[in-house]
Amino acid sequence: LGRFRTRIHRGLHWAVEVHLPRPGDPRAWDALIRGDGWVYGVEAETHPTDCQALIRRLELKARDGGTDGLLLVLPATRHARAFDGAARDLLGAAFPVPGRRALELLAAGVDPGGNAVVVV
Repeated sequence: LGRFRTRIHRGLHWAVEVHLPRPGDPRAWDALIRGDGWVYGVEAETHPTDCQALIRRLELKARDGGTDGLLLVLPATRHARAFDGAARDLLGAAFPVPGRRALELLAAGVDPGGNAVVVV
């Protein structure tokens, strides 16, 4: 996540390992990014394998997590790129904002505009 963190605007609030706001819920966001009137959950996956299971898990977390959106961060590895390419249709439906566009907006300090897969 450190490499991702360096790409967002310094004026945005960044917090790591933030527990979901439900009493007794053991789940936590890998990070939260807060801007003016918006908040996004950040999940990092180093070696994703099952796209459908990943999307289900993240959609439940987003539902329960009190965020405006979700950023899935994947490493710039051969495996992650192959996963992203093979699952593009499923990922595209759940994460409609292009990752590069989300990064551009975050670098400018504004709402990334929706769920995105970001490869860094």
